[in-house]
Amino acid sequence: MWKYRYYLIIGLVLLILLCSVIYRLLPIRHKPMARFFIYSILIEIVISPLRGYVSFMACMAVGFGIFILFTFYILNKYGQEISEWRILLILVLGICLINVERFFDFESTLISLPDELFHLFGIFVGFSLFKIKSKFKWAVLIITSILCLFMFFSGYDLWLNKLNYGTFTGELIEEKITQEIAFTDSTNSEININHLKGKIVLLDFWNSKCGICYSKFPVVQKAFNKYKHNSKVSFYSVNFFLKGRDKDSDAFRIIKERGYSFPVLICKEKALLTDLKITGFPTVLIVNKKGELVFRGDIVDVDKKIEELLKENN
Repeated sequence: MWKYRYYLIIGLVLLILLCSVIYRLLPIRHKPMARFFIYSILIEIVISPLRGYVSFMACMAVGFGIFILFTFYILNKYGQEISEWRILLILVLGICLINVERFFDFESTLISLPDELFHLFGIFVGFSLFKIKSKFKWAVLIITSILCLFMFFSGYDLWLNKLNYGTFTGELIEEKITQEIAFTDSTNSEININHLKGKIVLLDFWNSKCGICYSKFPVVQKAFNKYKHNSKVSFYSVNFFLKGRDKDSDAFRIIKERGYSFPVLICKEKALLTDLKITGFPTVLIVNKKGELVFRGDIVDVDKKIEELLKENN
């Protein structure tokens, strides 16, 4: 990770130096456009640490606002001398250049896609505020700001759900489970989920290298405490065994040492995770009384689904 950051910092420094050299060599008439390009890159560089130190949503919202103001300012100051469309293009190119890795590895950069899109969106909003001379421009600003607030408070979480679990909300259309779902408990006895028809079954999948999984354990415990005396609900924390790293007793020891009491099962079959479309950890599955998969998502969203299933079963 640090090696990657080191190369990234070196790359950014070289990029800035290259831009400075090119700027000095440009004819005077082209220097304003070069400045706009460099400013666009620098803004993106300066606000990007917000992704790691605050959140992607913070970086998205701050960048959206800055690029609206910056674009509007540049167009107001230079729009009479330079084509506004050329200014628009050069600002967009600056953001695209600093995010050039997206063109080569699109899938692994999807987590930050809303962030970049709203920065570009900010440029287009600033451009619209400059071009639209009627009061309608304020409607554009209000509507786009509301959209940004939606993404900040809810939309980005929906986007992460889609990336991590395949659905925006975790809700599934009653997927039939055709394969055997069996795990082992602390006594090495087999627990077959297929034999639990008639109950609502919650399975929280995690592994010993997953830091986020550990941070979710208090939420898992809280959910377990709520339903542990409900005979209609079976609740299990399922550890995916990492061959070559884990010992058979590690998962049980980890949970016990941290003071949690939810039941733990072990899964050693990676093919089973593939069949259940589990692509990352932690992932929670909920199976209804008919043995159908009805939820794939985050532990923080399970309460509503379980209550809904309990009402259906009354």
